[in-house]
Amino acid sequence: MKKSVYVLDTTALIDLYEAGHIDGVLGVTEARFVVTTNVWKELDYFDRPTGERVEVSPAEKERLRTTYGIDCLQFTDGADESADYNHLRTRLGPGESEAATIAASRGHTLVSDDGPARRKIRAHFAARRPDPDIIGLKEMVQRFEQNKWLSKTICDAVVSFMDGKEKRRKGG
Repeated sequence: MKKSVYVLDTTALIDLYEAGHIDGVLGVTEARFVVTTNVWKELDYFDRPTGERVEVSPAEKERLRTTYGIDCLQFTDGADESADYNHLRTRLGPGESEAATIAASRGHTLVSDDGPARRKIRAHFAARRPDPDIIGLKEMVQRFEQNKWLSKTICDAVVSFMDGKEKRRKGG
């Protein structure tokens, strides 16, 4: 059975760390996870809402790669990928642009929790058929739980974390 491929952007990886379930979710063996070169660079550290800076060491990145078989991809210099990357790069960061380019051009699912970036990516690819599959972390874990790839406990914990994050973002 061919595994579905999920291209994780920086926001999705940070949210997995923040939710405390990076190992549980990346341990889903029925899916294949990839990140891009630029996403790895962006994941060197992240700041929690409390202001605490969390460093993600090279050893931790290597652990994620070797434990979960995460591939690190870069867009090719082919005309389509270069054009898409360069166009998106005028509107988004390098990690988001590269992840979106690879997901769309190779028929993978993009996982991003950056709502404004997702809207810009959808707008860029709107003329294409089929449209790229762009989802958030919450939708990804719900898919996994629905397919019986992920426990309901982990799914509910990640969904609860994401709902709380959204509520805090809206000031609630």
